[in-house]
Amino acid sequence: MSPFAIQLTNGFIESDLEQEDKNSFQALQQLGAIEQIDGLWKIKSLYRVGRLYIDKTGRGFVEAPTKEQKDLLIQPDDMRGANHGDVVVVKRIIARRGRASAKVQIVVKKATIFNIVYTNTNESGVFEILNIKTGLPTHAVMEGMDLKVFKMGTVLKVDAVTEK
Repeated sequence: MSPFAIQLTNGFIESDLEQEDKNSFQALQQLGAIEQIDGLWKIKSLYRVGRLYIDKTGRGFVEAPTKEQKDLLIQPDDMRGANHGDVVVVKRIIARRGRASAKVQIVVKKATIFNIVYTNTNESGVFEILNIKTGLPTHAVMEGMDLKVFKMGTVLKVDAVTEK
């Protein structure tokens, strides 16, 4: 887990925060996901921070930091642009029965700077761009050009943040 994720779980003083984590800290403050207790900023109990794992079906799981807690299931609709390996803050969905689940609120740290993707046409004839590592559909943009003009199987390097 990233140092910022550990700080969120255990509590930290704002002056101890690294420069690169200040934007995530401000976003979490606006979201209301963190609270100040006795001078320490901590993540609220309804939220959890962890690394996101995505299976081949597109469902995600956030690993529990302790053995007493359960892993949280994240449906593909609730990913909000997070990818496999990203450190995310999720909000738990309280349900009476079924598996413990959550929705991604913010991506704290991206797992990769670039994604390697390729162009493909699925069985239905729909054009899609697939991540070469996970095999999951992803999004990419190329200014001034339609990606459909490339041959099927063309490999592209895509920035993980801007998707260009």
